[in-house]
Amino acid sequence: MADRLLVFTYILSAIVFEAAWGACDDKSTCSQCVKSAAESLPDICRWCSLSKQCHASSNTDNPCAGSEKLDISLLEHCPAEDLNLSYNYTAAYQHVLLSAAAYSETPDQCLAKIREGNPLFDFEVLDDNFIARRCDDFYFDYKMCTAVVAVSNLNREIVLSYRGTAHNLQLLDQVLAALLIPKMKMGKGSIHAYFLNAFEALIPCARERLEMMIQMYPDYTLTISGHSLGGAMASISAFNLSRENFGASSNSGIRLFTYGHPRVGDKVFSVEHDKVVPDSWRIVHRKDIVPHVPHCLPSCDSGGDSTNYHHGTEVFYDVENMTNPSARYKICQANHDITCSRKYTQFFSWDSPVFDPVARYSDHLRYFGISVGSHCNNLLGIGSRRKRSITESLYSKLRSDKCSALHSMDGEWVPEGYENRNSTSVPPAVNDDDNGAVNTTGLSRLLTVVIIRFCFWSFTHT
Repeated sequence: MADRLLVFTYILSAIVFEAAWGACDDKSTCSQCVKSAAESLPDICRWCSLSKQCHASSNTDNPCAGSEKLDISLLEHCPAEDLNLSYNYTAAYQHVLLSAAAYSETPDQCLAKIREGNPLFDFEVLDDNFIARRCDDFYFDYKMCTAVVAVSNLNREIVLSYRGTAHNLQLLDQVLAALLIPKMKMGKGSIHAYFLNAFEALIPCARERLEMMIQMYPDYTLTISGHSLGGAMASISAFNLSRENFGASSNSGIRLFTYGHPRVGDKVFSVEHDKVVPDSWRIVHRKDIVPHVPHCLPSCDSGGDSTNYHHGTEVFYDVENMTNPSARYKICQANHDITCSRKYTQFFSWDSPVFDPVARYSDHLRYFGISVGSHCNNLLGIGSRRKRSITESLYSKLRSDKCSALHSMDGEWVPEGYENRNSTSVPPAVNDDDNGAVNTTGLSRLLTVVIIRFCFWSFTHT
């Protein structure tokens, strides 16, 4: 009799367990999934902030498993669901052009050239809205960090756009710093020190210029954008300024567009970022490798709160040529949706980095049909030799201890208060290959090879 009762209890428990799992799976929003604190109901379902799915509280097969910070059990902790936000591919295309302008040492001329063939594009950089600073990075040395603040009267919009990764060694520097330097506190979570340092290098000047622009255009919206490293800096800027309720007098909250940016912080930061900056669009071009670094350890699905992770919302363009902004794209549900760009990181696939390294690199360089980092130089007909001359001229005028708001003087951008036009200061020697690195010793080159090999292994096991 006892055995029969045990079997009956086991069967009944299995039926109840299966029903609970099914009931949770049917819930499509956080408010439908979880209970209110005032309700005396059993804790059956929970909402995973990363997968954007409801699951049974006993289900551990999700990226939020075991984390009280990520696995939502109370209605009061649910994110806002009635924001009615939607992806605007026309705006996404305009902002990749602005991200391209941030790479240029002559952003005003670049935007003027873009305006010539696009009557719906009227963004311009006003005087003192080009921001720059000498940057001393973790391992290799680079010339400068830059950003532009632009305005559009047609869109009634103010934009802050950051320059991205300038060359391959800078990308390696980011990976090396992520491996060797602990994350730094940001909000409730943590972010990589490399990205935090880059953000802090320019944000004082960026904040000052934005405040002035908001005073001039109090009813305009504020958008922040960037490509590659610039996307990481844009992400942190949007998060910090939104937490401060910056620009609250303007039309609405801050909107964010990024293109191929790396993982900025951990899972806790990502969830908080989703809440603070809901109007966020993380655009990824097909097999672009950069969004998959730094590596998720031990994996994106099973890692704890400190695992490297993306915030939302991924907009995945699974097309070779993004020449048409309205081309086939997917709004991904989860922050690390396996049906989106992450599908190209699986090792046992012909699309993995092992078999297709060229596409992984070229897809990062090109978004919406333009080579983001070199687009302005191509438009203006600036060759590598002239570009080097312009860069060194500007670099010689910058400081390493503070950022500068630049203004135009006889066709050149110079810091405020700069008077000695014939300065005899000599910028650091630059390698002829124009990769932007200086003082690269034999040991550095050996270490670079080691990093490349490690990154190659990491990319294929994300």
